[in-house]
Amino acid sequence: MNRLLRDQPVVFALGFSILIAATHCWAAGFASQTQSGSGLGNAYAGGAAVAEDAAVVWYNPAAMSRLSGTHFAVAGYAINNNREWQDKGSTASGGNVGLGAGAKMSQISLVPNLFLVHQLNPKTHIGLALNTPFGLKTEYNKDWLGRYQGVGSDIRTLNVSGTAAYRLTPQFSVAAGINWQKLDAELTQMQNYAALVGGAAASLSFRESLTKIEGSDASWGYNLGAHWAIDDKSAVGLHYRSAIHFHLTGDVKFERPNSSIPAINASLASNLADGGVTANITVPAMAHLSGLKKLGPRWDFMADLMWTQWSTVPKLEFERAQGGILSTTAYNWKDTFRYSVGANYQLASQWKLRAGLAYDESPIPAQYRTARLPDNNRIWLSSGVEYKLTSQFNLNLGYTYVMVQKADLNNRREDNDPTGTRSGTLNGTFQQHVHILGAQLNYRF
Repeated sequence: MNRLLRDQPVVFALGFSILIAATHCWAAGFASQTQSGSGLGNAYAGGAAVAEDAAVVWYNPAAMSRLSGTHFAVAGYAINNNREWQDKGSTASGGNVGLGAGAKMSQISLVPNLFLVHQLNPKTHIGLALNTPFGLKTEYNKDWLGRYQGVGSDIRTLNVSGTAAYRLTPQFSVAAGINWQKLDAELTQMQNYAALVGGAAASLSFRESLTKIEGSDASWGYNLGAHWAIDDKSAVGLHYRSAIHFHLTGDVKFERPNSSIPAINASLASNLADGGVTANITVPAMAHLSGLKKLGPRWDFMADLMWTQWSTVPKLEFERAQGGILSTTAYNWKDTFRYSVGANYQLASQWKLRAGLAYDESPIPAQYRTARLPDNNRIWLSSGVEYKLTSQFNLNLGYTYVMVQKADLNNRREDNDPTGTRSGTLNGTFQQHVHILGAQLNYRF
């Protein structure tokens, strides 16, 4: 029996992935675009060029130089992600079909952020941001068809940014910032012990159970920006945000069954022991180019191009703290672009209307798509309104409908289970759409 277990990879479908766990994300890959309640109404077009409120700290701190005095913004978003799985001939390990041919899943998440800008003197501004740039949460049923490829994924990030902007000329400003970012993750999937021991499955006290891995780390990055106010009606902004490298440390926990065969118990205890794990992961660098053009006293038009270096995600490898590879999962993600256009219309002195359209490329090649993140290209349709409450307060409300191109899984197996014996094989299509509702309160003093 020892040989039986040794012939299987030690991780037997432990294809955990911090980087692909955010199935309930609302931007391509696992990034979050919702960092401005006002920008949501424009699909974030013009983010690096527009200087309306304190959210510029995130999208381009050089634009802080266009704000006078002190600005504070607090925002929150409700994101409703809806996914439907249509099976097209998957093979379930162990004969348990789980959710079968079709399944619908809907989740709601709440996300906050906070920004502050202060003018030190006519040429210098400083800014502070607290936000969550990556990750969200997903949870499949424990009996679903792909449970051996993923059940739960919970990613939480906290980013704290300090920035400073300096006006070199009346029209041109530059900025730099430093970012402290913390990432916490908890990932689960069911483990198929019956398939692992083969003909000795009847000796087990239970045939499958949940395995969990937890990890966290904090690290540093930087950002640079430039803003050119060409005239009082036109502006261009450029912003770069560095990659951030994490060395996760945490634990893996198995709920191992007991066996009436001592040799199996010994092998399970040896090969599937709880213990410490580590992994190196990188959140990608981003570059952001935006333009703003005002036409008359009522109309603003914005355009935007964002590049994300997702190619820094070639694979994810977990190692045991005492040595040895626990799991390796290949991604081979590609760099992407996001394109957006938007417009504002000043309806009255207190009311501004917003609209926007965006096309967001997915970084995931079809052959590397997984049930943890069935991502594909997406289109954003956005609208919003701003209401001026007083001379110091204004309120922004925004809504976005995200249409995600259908995502096919073709013979998807765990990298550590190429035959699908233990994890099964997924064949089918995920259809997905997302609703985003955001609100932001701005205060100027």
